[in-house]
Amino acid sequence: MICPRCEQDEIKKIKIKEIDKYFFLCPECDATWFSIDEVGVTPFVDFETYMEESGFLVSWDNLENL
Repeated sequence: MICPRCEQDEIKKIKIKEIDKYFFLCPECDATWFSIDEVGVTPFVDFETYMEESGFLVSWDNLENL
């Protein structure tokens, strides 16, 4: 699915390595959703904002593509 925000990249299913939590992320614009059904329907959350507010290090090294 193409990102509805930037329309420049595919939405990827991503997992935070430290915990068993996944989300859906556009690698181009960092728009983040927590369910594939929310993509383009509910407002996105900025990836960096989500990681910082959740207490995680903002780093691609902490993420795994699923």
